[in-house]
Amino acid sequence: MHRDIVITGCAIVCPLGLSREAAFERLCRGECGTGGPLSDLESSACVESGGGQAPPLPADFVPDLPRESRYLRRVAIDALQDALLGDCRDRRVGIVVGSTLHGIRGLGRYLRAGGAQNLLQIPAGHTLAQAVNGLGVDAIRVTTCSACSSGLSSIALACDLLRCSEIDVALAGGYDAIAEYSHAGFASLRLVSPGPCTPFCVGREGMKVAEGYGLVVLERSSEAADRNATVWAHVAATSETSDVHHLTHPHPEGRGARAAIEAALRDAALSPDDIDLIIAHATGTPTNDLAEHAALYRVFENRLDTIPTVALKSNLGHTLGGAGAIELVLSLMCRKAGVVPPAANLAGRELEVSPLRIVTGKAEPCDIAHSVQLSLGFGGANACVVLSRQPVESEDAQAAREVVLTGIGVVVPGAIGNSELLNLLSNPKGTDHLPSAPDSDACAGLLRGRRVRRMSEYSRLTIAATSLAFEHAGIRDTAEFGGEASSILGTFVGSAAYAQKYYSQIVEEGLESANPMLFAEGVPNAAAAQLGMAFGIRGGCQSVIGTLTAGLDALALAVMRIRDGVWTKAIVSAADECSELTSEGMRLCRNAEPSPPLGSGAVSLILESGDGAATRATTPIAVLSRPHLAFSSDDADRSIDALIRAIGEGASAAMGSSTKTLRVERAAARILGIEHHSLARSTHDVLSAGPLLSVAAAALGADIVGRRIPSETSVVATDGSGSVSSVRVSRSQPVI
Repeated sequence: MHRDIVITGCAIVCPLGLSREAAFERLCRGECGTGGPLSDLESSACVESGGGQAPPLPADFVPDLPRESRYLRRVAIDALQDALLGDCRDRRVGIVVGSTLHGIRGLGRYLRAGGAQNLLQIPAGHTLAQAVNGLGVDAIRVTTCSACSSGLSSIALACDLLRCSEIDVALAGGYDAIAEYSHAGFASLRLVSPGPCTPFCVGREGMKVAEGYGLVVLERSSEAADRNATVWAHVAATSETSDVHHLTHPHPEGRGARAAIEAALRDAALSPDDIDLIIAHATGTPTNDLAEHAALYRVFENRLDTIPTVALKSNLGHTLGGAGAIELVLSLMCRKAGVVPPAANLAGRELEVSPLRIVTGKAEPCDIAHSVQLSLGFGGANACVVLSRQPVESEDAQAAREVVLTGIGVVVPGAIGNSELLNLLSNPKGTDHLPSAPDSDACAGLLRGRRVRRMSEYSRLTIAATSLAFEHAGIRDTAEFGGEASSILGTFVGSAAYAQKYYSQIVEEGLESANPMLFAEGVPNAAAAQLGMAFGIRGGCQSVIGTLTAGLDALALAVMRIRDGVWTKAIVSAADECSELTSEGMRLCRNAEPSPPLGSGAVSLILESGDGAATRATTPIAVLSRPHLAFSSDDADRSIDALIRAIGEGASAAMGSSTKTLRVERAAARILGIEHHSLARSTHDVLSAGPLLSVAAAALGADIVGRRIPSETSVVATDGSGSVSSVRVSRSQPVI
């Protein structure tokens, strides 16, 4: 693995300015960008608490794009120009962005006025495609969600891809647009302050919701040196953990946040005494600030009195999925200028917590060699990044680990469990005879705890499938296994029904009618959070969102991380629910092409390193290898070429799940001279869970109407946004 990753470009747009320089200048003066009117909110309803919105873009800058895509495009252009990358055609580029609510403003427009274009602008994959298409960067594109830690978590993922040599350069960060959806939701949870945001202070009342966009360019230091690139900082370490505590409240002792900081410092070979600056999450909400301070104190103890801590949300507001990336870029500006900016609104106020050192009044000089940054999100998602002035010492290259599949859980229409899946595929009755969702009574025994009654169908399906996967893997103590595991989920639409119900009420009755339960469960990472709490998964809990490839993307990313020693074990799941909104969107996407009906479903997989499975004395079901992520244009020839590369050499068969690209998949298989299998005529289309259903069928050696899937099969998936992904499945003896 390549340890030393550097930042060679960066850009932001936030309530303080349209550029990092403009924002930093106002930041150093202690100015606050929130509290004013929200003139660009979708509805005309007044938000009395105010908030933060970005300054207007030039009127002639891609005026036809949705707001989130316009601003994201602006920072992408600025970041790439800052890195002086020039022509990237000879380099493998990855674009990894985090978002809490992606194109949610499109849902509001659709609910008010209808229109296919509004509906098609909701998925995250479409938002990202609109932002980067035409920039001359044909890159892997992934959108992730871990709520308010999304921006920093996406940077951690991009660093892993660079360390694993999957890409040569990354554009990573996060965004969220100003939206009535988020303003109403956080207000319904009573987390929005009517006055200024005053983190860590006595009498603080909450956050100020804002919008923001931030991206950084990341490269391996050796390649940056080869082109004499300017280095902003070295990424010494990244880490991700989960609280396993509550969907909307942090662990009161900051258990997960503390674990994230300690893991990052350990990986960077630094001690708490080495840190010169702390960039706190610091939302200004009563419980979050106390939990975060508890975590910081347990790591730094009485040194907190001497280390400057910045609380940038007092100046910026909470920019949600953009927060981690924007705050990281501003910390780079602090490093370059050698100053710590003052917090806004805190002068003369008493801190509730001690020890803690927050600069107020005016900026102070500071020589920053090493900094720690923390981002925290709904569901207890924690991300930490350590930046350093000097390179990180390289590690000796380690042999790639074998990645094995040890458990499979299937919950789809007509099949709950692996035996029922095999029977469904070998004796299909036709999709017309299948229900649109798995039997709820049969799933009930797989769900854990009373809180499942409030969960979305998306979350319930995920937990049910994972219960079966753990059972199949022979893992009884799931908390012991989960304590050393991470999870990564895929979904196209997430909790679509809850999101539509929540937003419809806002449109019909006003912002004050927002339902807090629907809001919390409607965030795309809700299932990952619920999964962590149900099974005690304390590692990272990320979700890949907004494309039909999301499930297979999640699997490929997990295989990469285990193969190269970043993780030791993982729970990978994909789930989607069939709703009125989803059905209409897919009908428009397919342009009336014949396809199986949509269904709700989930597939979960247990992944371990070969050594780990041997220690557990379990027999692997299959070996997973050749993870592959790519981008392809809509051109048929280029799509076939991309699929041929994704399938790779040595496979006996290719297998997909998308009816829309069935002909292209078959054409690629014919050119390679291998078989092609599809589940399209046997089961409902379960969207992002479909490719993982193909993985399950290949690993179990399914017989599809008299044709057994060969032992070496490449499962592929494609999406209209250009995403292409694949994983090779090498079957062992099937274990049901």
